[in-house]
Amino acid sequence: MAENLAPFLEEHDSSAGLLIVDWVYSIANSTIDDALQKVGLPPYTFGNIMSKALHDSDNRRGVQVRIGREIKTIYGDANVMDYAGKLNPRGVSTLVMAQKAVKSSLAEIEAAYSGQWKDSDSAKKALKGADGLYTIESIWPDPLCDGDPKIKSKSMQWKQSSVDELF
Repeated sequence: MAENLAPFLEEHDSSAGLLIVDWVYSIANSTIDDALQKVGLPPYTFGNIMSKALHDSDNRRGVQVRIGREIKTIYGDANVMDYAGKLNPRGVSTLVMAQKAVKSSLAEIEAAYSGQWKDSDSAKKALKGADGLYTIESIWPDPLCDGDPKIKSKSMQWKQSSVDELF
């Protein structure tokens, strides 16, 4: 839409031209908001667009994390599996970690409800490891911050004074 409005703005550099663009924008925005509302999504804002762009960038580039004593890079969305269900080789380790997390959580839930302990305190004590953590807590990925010497790629600097600087 912006590509189509730009030539119009150049030709109609006036208050009337800006009012027309504002009118077109409000109709387009209203149409988008109505469509999103029909499927149960909140209105689209600049923040939504930026969040999606940063989310997609992290998914493509990967995020370096510490899991226990290991440093790994995890990926998301289509970088693990495409929409046809085909596994992306780059995302295999992420998928394996996610499956391990789900399986261990399920096993702990089933054990907790098995009735083999007299109360919830004894169940909690039995299910926690020597470190005092449930399995999922010990395998949960902890993102590395930019100051960590083991990090290979720095985070995007999203906080900028203008949109132009961001891009």
